[in-house]
Amino acid sequence: MTIEGTKRNHYIRNYICLVLDKIPNWLKNRYSLTFMLFLLWMTFFNDIDLIYVLQTRAELGNMRDQVESLREASEIAEQDLYNLKTNKETLEQFARETYLMKRENEDLFLFREKVLEE
Repeated sequence: MTIEGTKRNHYIRNYICLVLDKIPNWLKNRYSLTFMLFLLWMTFFNDIDLIYVLQTRAELGNMRDQVESLREASEIAEQDLYNLKTNKETLEQFARETYLMKRENEDLFLFREKVLEE
């Protein structure tokens, strides 16, 4: 080796030592380094990473809200069905409004709004 090559190697070693001296000791510890690599892996690279977990939790919350609203709608529908089965006036009102039924001595007039096309 030449003198210039040895000087270059010496400068490179000094530079590496300076960089390593600036790194805190707790980062040089192999356990902390392993733990940080584990967190990095679990957060970004794993199949079930942190982003996936947060998205599925948000979806689960939305689905729970939807289940609750469907339960409320189901209870209202069950109450309406009970009223239709037990109350004749409610049944008659439902038949008149939904199926446009009428009594024999009545006339039925339908008014429809004209839709204006733009």
